[in-house]
Amino acid sequence: MKPSKTPLVFCDGDLGTVELAGMSYSEDTFVFYEPIFNWINEYLQNPNEVTNFNMKIRYFNTSSVKCLFDLLEMFSNLSKSGKKVNINWYYDQEDEEMRDTGENFSNILNCEFQLMQN
Repeated sequence: MKPSKTPLVFCDGDLGTVELAGMSYSEDTFVFYEPIFNWINEYLQNPNEVTNFNMKIRYFNTSSVKCLFDLLEMFSNLSKSGKKVNINWYYDQEDEEMRDTGENFSNILNCEFQLMQN
């Protein structure tokens, strides 16, 4: 069975949780992420006191970077508005590049990420 080119997505407003897991290297990245952006924009109108964004992407291509960064920026802005946001960036122990990417995004957004080994 071929691995999916798009991540598994879990969005639950009652729990205040959004999770992306797997791979992200679809040719139609923006088409895939559009409903996720729409859901998050709606959620941000009345977010929970605590929101958890779990980024468990093992691999993403350059066309996914913009979408993933924009998602992270949405949660970073929510945090800066005074809400509690936990951005959990998961990476494999041997994947220093993915850990470094999480650190870089955290620095660019000026928002703390929890870097967590799988």
